[in-house]
Amino acid sequence: MSAIWKGTFKGLKKLEPQVYDVLVGAVCSENHWTLVVSDIQFIPMTNNAMFPKEKRCLYLDPFGAKPEGIQKCIDITRAFMRQRGIHQSRWSGATLPHPVQNDMTSCGVIVCKVSNFACSLFYMAIMIELDELSNSLLL
Repeated sequence: MSAIWKGTFKGLKKLEPQVYDVLVGAVCSENHWTLVVSDIQFIPMTNNAMFPKEKRCLYLDPFGAKPEGIQKCIDITRAFMRQRGIHQSRWSGATLPHPVQNDMTSCGVIVCKVSNFACSLFYMAIMIELDELSNSLLL
């Protein structure tokens, strides 16, 4: 993901983003970890992710996401998706409320924990949707 953040799209050649609901990637840039997520329909817009089906991306910076970081996340997501054959020009971006690092070393831990939390939300949302679906089939 760090190479994609730097504008190199050589890796992940077999990845077809349109078959996934969410893409999550940690980015290490200038010895600082951030999180990029591409949004799905199951996670509210307040999360940080790339969501190819919803055309949303979320950006989490343990120092606090700035508008230019969110805009770069949108631009990189759009460029990556276009390179993969998904030509959508309008992507939206946001960030999540999250813990802010108070030192110079905990960014990786924060990124891992928030990523884990976002994936848990995604899993819970799917389970709730499946439960609602099975309940409606029983009626």
